[in-house]
Amino acid sequence: MKANIERECNFIIKGIVEKRGLGKRFLNLLLSHNTTLPTIYTLVKTHKIPPGVDIKTQTMEELKVRPIVSCTGSPTERLAALATRIIAPLLEFVPCHLRNIHEHLQKLKEIVPANLRELKFYSADVSALFTNVNVDRSIDYVMELAGEHRNEIQTFGLKLVDVHRILEVVLRNSFFTFNRRLYQQIYGVFMGCAVKPTMRHYHCLYDGEEEHIH
Repeated sequence: MKANIERECNFIIKGIVEKRGLGKRFLNLLLSHNTTLPTIYTLVKTHKIPPGVDIKTQTMEELKVRPIVSCTGSPTERLAALATRIIAPLLEFVPCHLRNIHEHLQKLKEIVPANLRELKFYSADVSALFTNVNVDRSIDYVMELAGEHRNEIQTFGLKLVDVHRILEVVLRNSFFTFNRRLYQQIYGVFMGCAVKPTMRHYHCLYDGEEEHIH
């Protein structure tokens, strides 16, 4: 499987580089060699452990965990990094995106106090956000936004159709290993790939569904 994904990634980027005349140096930066398949591990959600409970007393069934798929050294890592560099600036045009808590606080300060009377603040969580991302639609949304703001992004000599192909190969090769067994995530995207956190914002902007909010 690893060799097949490597060949697919290298075939695509070789064709793009040759077609756009981007040169051997650019190609060498993106070719995949001696890669390994992504591996899944988990992070314990320590904030969900009840107060006063010793984590050492928790069983595996009781612990809440976040699955992470490490894509470091994977066949798609370099193409994912390139795609992220290209599409990440588009987040500036996503109204629901906040870069950090400081930007959030600044936006709250800009609200006229009179407009807040009789209103209540609440926070919301998205249930299983990554696995609810529709890959094909999210790619289409990104490309639509990229077309609208073509002059605000750096594509490094690529055409938007090339970016589309790269996103497809990165997001559809969702294979990973666990305990020496091979798996594929068939719904949504997994956490750990460079481009996927960026894709989730576009999903929230264009394709958020009320049943995912609780």
